[in-house]
Amino acid sequence: MFSIRSKIILFNTILFGAILIVFAAVLYNSVRHNGLARLDAQLEKYASGFARSLESEFAEGGFADTAEINELRAEGPKGIRYRLLDEKGRSILGTLPDASPKNHHPGFSFLVIDGKQYRRMALGLEPRADKDFFLIAAAPLEDVNASLRNLIVVFAFLIPACLALAGLTSWLIIRFAFRPLSRIIRSAAEISASNLDSQLALPKTRDEIRNLGLVFNAMLGRLNAAFKSQKQFAADASHEIRTPLAIIRSELEYAQRFMSERAAKESVEISLTEIDRLAGLAEGLLMLARLDAGQITLNKRPVNLKELLTESLRRVQTLADKKKITLTYAASPEIVVRADAEKISRILLNILDNAIKFSPENGSVSITLKTDSKTATILIADNGPGIDAGDLENIFKRFYRSEIVRADTEGSGLGLAIAQELIRLHNGTISVSSNKAQGTQVSIELPL
Repeated sequence: MFSIRSKIILFNTILFGAILIVFAAVLYNSVRHNGLARLDAQLEKYASGFARSLESEFAEGGFADTAEINELRAEGPKGIRYRLLDEKGRSILGTLPDASPKNHHPGFSFLVIDGKQYRRMALGLEPRADKDFFLIAAAPLEDVNASLRNLIVVFAFLIPACLALAGLTSWLIIRFAFRPLSRIIRSAAEISASNLDSQLALPKTRDEIRNLGLVFNAMLGRLNAAFKSQKQFAADASHEIRTPLAIIRSELEYAQRFMSERAAKESVEISLTEIDRLAGLAEGLLMLARLDAGQITLNKRPVNLKELLTESLRRVQTLADKKKITLTYAASPEIVVRADAEKISRILLNILDNAIKFSPENGSVSITLKTDSKTATILIADNGPGIDAGDLENIFKRFYRSEIVRADTEGSGLGLAIAQELIRLHNGTISVSSNKAQGTQVSIELPL
């Protein structure tokens, strides 16, 4: 679709082109009319001279001399041709070939002789009271047509040039007029959920664009207030949930130590498991709220990824042993990146936990560490059931869990969302690829 700028330029160019065409048509008709008027005046002048010559001949009692009448051609338009007829319509003399009765009506008209256009004039002459003649004169339209052709050539070059100039002028004017709007658009494009407190740079002119910017800034202010309220609510709720959960857990653990009935102990164990789940959810919500609010700061320092992976594998080894899952580790030489070790460790533990969770009994999880000149890459692959294509594009969304995962495994759906945000803070990337029934691979890239 055309932009507003393109539409304005196109409309102005078309309108200017229509005006030029109308002007050209008026000018063309005016030049043609003036050319014919001059030619008609010359024909009338020629007819007047012809009449005076006839009058002088009849005044002397004779008939007009043919040679003398032919000399009148020099006083008329270039290439003029004539025919003189008597009162009975008989041709007396002249150079005009067509003197049929149908051309004897007086006045001006057009005539074609030998494929050329002529302007024809016919009128009656009365050199003597008892003598009537009829004169037909025709002058070629070559000069008039040549002027019109020249005019068309001028229009053929002038109109496109004027249209191009009009389009360029419109573009320059609109570019200048839209420059404040372009700046507002660029400023608006840089605003996201993390910097809603930003304001658009407004032009100094008091026009509609400034009014639009003022309205947009007011809207940003309201949105910022709403987002801050939402983030604060999530942070406060997460923080407040953690305290009673800790108290409940402590009380349940105390009750578990002194309970004797097995059913009661199982009930307490289930409650403790759910409390752990709620605690993890509260911790995830608090982390996301802080990430959204830009309150997470990274403690970057040189981190040996090989050592960090070894420690992460040691921490999940017990979980892997329960499912008899083999952990394999292939690492390149020592790789050091500037990162927050605690945050990267949290991401690795979350992904390894997912890989073990979704791998079958006696399965395997492989970890590979490699590097190139710019990035370090961590690959974590399992041989689980894989992820459907429809679910794969949504796995980084908050709280997203497929129906199968939601039914078979525990979790909150926040782990990968948190991992993605933390990796972005490290200027890295995280991606997931999967083949159905073959497994899933998570790739983490960090700049060296």
